Amino acid sequence: MINPHEIQRLTTLALVAEPLAEKDGCATRTKDLSEDLKLTHFLAVAVNSGEYFYELAQRVVDEGGQPKVFYDLCHEALKNSNRNSKSQKYINNGLLGVLFPFVLARLISDKRGEDLGEVVLEILKKSSVQDVQFREKCRNLAWSTSTVTWRRVFPSVGGSNLHEYYENKLNLFNPDVSEVDIFWTKQFLSGFLLIKEMYLCAKTQKDSSLILRTEIAYRLGMQSIKHPPLVADYNAVVNFLLLSEKDGDSTL
Repeated sequence: MINPHEIQRLTTLALVAEPLAEKDGCATRTKDLSEDLKLTHFLAVAVNSGEYFYELAQRVVDEGGQPKVFYDLCHEALKNSNRNSKSQKYINNGLLGVLFPFVLARLISDKRGEDLGEVVLEILKKSSVQDVQFREKCRNLAWSTSTVTWRRVFPSVGGSNLHEYYENKLNLFNPDVSEVDIFWTKQFLSGFLLIKEMYLCAKTQKDSSLILRTEIAYRLGMQSIKHPPLVADYNAVVNFLLLSEKDGDSTL
């Protein structure tokens, strides 16, 4: 039985645990990266985002499965993420963009954590034009503070569903686009194989704290793509998967 309050608690806890872990190249409990990337900013984002995962769970209950539209909640979460924070940047666009479909996958499926990437693929294919529109709104909002030139002029992508959106986006990339952006997009189309690897790695550390499991999974992820923000975003998803399991009693 879905408990929206519990989903809010678990997602908030997963997001809080991620920046507390010691990870090279990221803001952690012992160091800030910059004025816009402080531990306090990430903690504020975690708390500010929780209510929208509650609404996602309630929408699944009300509609009896995948909602007709769910990405509007991601947009609202991003738009309100900087409350009580001095950060001028939207630091969690990528994180929320991945976490929302994974939380939805957990809500509508009883598959094991390592198999939820396949459920996410089906969610993307069954999503709506409205979901695509809200995905673009998220991107435009987040990239409005970017200093990367190509992001400011990147065209509208479009698509009949989110899977088609990511296929179209991949085809629009030009030589100026970084390897990281290409990798990120391909992960949506492959069922997030790196998240699966990181999850299985963390899963084996049953006697370790959630923080330590986060650090171990992070080091594994960095072997595949040396981009701290991307791997840290995946860490938050792994944390949620671990916490939301029947035996998800990991302590911080």
